[in-house]
Amino acid sequence: MVERQQGNLPLPAQALFLLMAEDGTGRLRLSPQLAGIALAVARVGELMLDTTVLSRRTAEQTVLTTSTRPDGDLLRERTRRALSAVRPHPTPRQALEVLAADAYTLVGDYLVAAGHVQPKRTLFGLGATVYRPVDANADGVAMAALRRALAAPEVSGQTLVLVAALDATGRPPDGPLEPVARQFRLQAQRLGSVPGLPDLHQAGRDLVARLATAPPL
Repeated sequence: MVERQQGNLPLPAQALFLLMAEDGTGRLRLSPQLAGIALAVARVGELMLDTTVLSRRTAEQTVLTTSTRPDGDLLRERTRRALSAVRPHPTPRQALEVLAADAYTLVGDYLVAAGHVQPKRTLFGLGATVYRPVDANADGVAMAALRRALAAPEVSGQTLVLVAALDATGRPPDGPLEPVARQFRLQAQRLGSVPGLPDLHQAGRDLVARLATAPPL
């Protein structure tokens, strides 16, 4: 069962995955690279909320320290182990680089096990797997929940993590989010209420900017 938060919004990485999938087809609304970075921000941000991941400033840079305590949730534990494997400690950017490559597949498989999406193989098995929501209105439901969460008198840390992940892509809140664009931008300025989230958000923006300036293959 996908865990829920205030306003019936799934936890950040799960909600983000559903928001990025088109109704019925499961096709990504973002490029795979942008989706991977955004999901990586959401995965690390989730662990910041309960201090499984802590942000610490050294004389030279900001690094992330990770708890050695195992997590009972498979996705969170995979994230914790991946960050713990970076020695001595990853910077926010290094953490996102480690997680972004397989974030879409990892979160997708997690939601398959939870019964929320189905893997849809591409023709002849070529290319990446597409994850089609079991509920054809899953992205609309997640979007409505996000709009309610943004309009709430008190915005939760989980909502702020989702805002950070979405805003890291550099795409303005449009479409169904346009009516709450003002609240979205306001909350994007309040990321500091989650320790370490502003640095993580900026690392995501830096990686997205690097994608935009990368030479074509």
